[in-house]
Amino acid sequence: MSVAIAIVTVERLLPARWDTSDGARPSNPCAQRGPPYYRIFTPVLVRVERYVRGELQERDLLLSWEVGQVGVDRQMPGQTDGYTMDGYREGERLIVFLGSPALSMLKVLPLAYRPK
Repeated sequence: MSVAIAIVTVERLLPARWDTSDGARPSNPCAQRGPPYYRIFTPVLVRVERYVRGELQERDLLLSWEVGQVGVDRQMPGQTDGYTMDGYREGERLIVFLGSPALSMLKVLPLAYRPK
């Protein structure tokens, strides 16, 4: 469930990192049998053009996009309802569905649409 829906412009893509407390690779991420489950994510700085639903105070948001590559480890974009997330580009406008905060960043829910 989204906290807010916003039309945003991608300002900057930051280097991908692990979601461990220090951003470092877990000792053996493939052998995890239970929580916590670690993932790679890319921080994305966006500027809000306007909120379509909900209202947050901030106009600059740091979003967590669960995709990226750190060294030899890579988390690939997912596919939801036939739409493949192929990446964001600086300067691109998106409609984003913002989930609850994680790692002091708002999480981008699986779908982000590119308005025409």
